[in-house]
Amino acid sequence: MQISSFRRLAVLSVGLLLAAACAGPPAPQPRPVNCCNVPWGYQVPENWASLSPCYEECRDGGEQSPIDFVNPRQQSLNAVDFSYGKVSGLKSRNDGHKIIIDIPQATAGGVPLASLKLDGVTYILQQFHFHTPSEHKIRGNERPIEIHFVNVSPGGRVVAIGVFVNRGTSNPELAKIWRNLPGDVVGELDLARLLPAGRTSFRYTGSLTNPPCGQGFQWIVYHDAIELNQDDIQKLRDIFSGPAFPDGNRRQVQPLNGRVVVTDVPRP
Repeated sequence: MQISSFRRLAVLSVGLLLAAACAGPPAPQPRPVNCCNVPWGYQVPENWASLSPCYEECRDGGEQSPIDFVNPRQQSLNAVDFSYGKVSGLKSRNDGHKIIIDIPQATAGGVPLASLKLDGVTYILQQFHFHTPSEHKIRGNERPIEIHFVNVSPGGRVVAIGVFVNRGTSNPELAKIWRNLPGDVVGELDLARLLPAGRTSFRYTGSLTNPPCGQGFQWIVYHDAIELNQDDIQKLRDIFSGPAFPDGNRRQVQPLNGRVVVTDVPRP
């Protein structure tokens, strides 16, 4: 995340001053403040780290996302307590990489409009966005679309919720977003209707799935999916296709590097 980028910049700056005072070897030059604004795309995601020093975690980070859920460890998992309901005044936007719905942060009384609670910590929903095809996979199988809900605690911890979208019937809440794609007024959404009925999940520690690939995310990806009709799925794919999106707007799965994935999904 960008917050971690600024922290790294501060650490490097302090190190430079201490090295000069002690007449030791030259310290590394601090990164430019705008290094995280270097343009990137989905043509060759493997090359993101070469575009900017701020993107080095895309190559060197050991806890990158997305991943393929192949052999997760079975265990009981604490439930996520969602306070996702109706939120009005929403708009969609295309940032050139994905369709994003930003969530206003609070009512006039300071109450979050959408949040979740996990292990006693409250996380406020900042935004959600769409990838096609899905970024995460289950035993090598992708889904047509994956929604990412980005939730942040007051202390800066992140819980990312992944929801798969399968081909099926029309979804009345997604239809409010789709009617004016790639970006426009959405109006009111009932966010609870964007979550699957079944809440068994895969959980692991990972990262942002695009530059700067910052790590430390708690990922919770639900096994069950919501549905969207084929015409609407194709509408999203048409936006993220062509030379700029040879494999859609998704990053390929990353190595586990020894991480443990846990799940409460019953064994097949």
